[in-house]
Amino acid sequence: MNYDRNLCYCARMTEQRVVVTLGIWTYRKQVTVSVFGNCLGFDIIAGALDQLYELYPDGITLEDPKTGKELEVDEASEEKTDWLHPLFIGAEIIDIQPEKKHLHGTARFATKRDLLNRGLLNDGLVFGQGKNAQNTRGTNEMNNLEKELKNYFYDKGYGNESEKEAADMTAFLKSLINKRLEAIENAAENIMDDLFTFRNSLFSENDN
Repeated sequence: MNYDRNLCYCARMTEQRVVVTLGIWTYRKQVTVSVFGNCLGFDIIAGALDQLYELYPDGITLEDPKTGKELEVDEASEEKTDWLHPLFIGAEIIDIQPEKKHLHGTARFATKRDLLNRGLLNDGLVFGQGKNAQNTRGTNEMNNLEKELKNYFYDKGYGNESEKEAADMTAFLKSLINKRLEAIENAAENIMDDLFTFRNSLFSENDN
């Protein structure tokens, strides 16, 4: 494969195929995903790993190639929101292709991290419920909020019900914020789609 970095110059978009290898003990799984963007190298691999959270939201099955035995791994078993990260043992970009011109509605950032880098989303308000990346900082802030709400309800006389009330209120706020974030993300992607379509039309005119 010719990993031609020039394909990403001048804000050009590419489609890059990545083989991600997950493993724990003797159990393995390989997943091939396509990542769209104008990033290179590690950023593309990070985008591929982010996509796995979307592909396997409820867990993933790894297999021992010798015995055929399977192992289920999920967020609960790993006891962390970024539960796939410890399973990551390798990745390889196996193909890079330029984005086709006049391809409407498919100019997407490689990852939500790309949106963050461009200042289109607030890092502290991403909770991993959107289309791509998980964000530990946002999750920690919600956990802290739930603890504060628990103390608040306890002081108000809710007693043993304080924890439940705090959890319900946190879940409601998290859902409300994520809906707003998803709307912002969609709007940002639509704007970038229009910009890339306009850019592609300029390239097409220059080619002609």
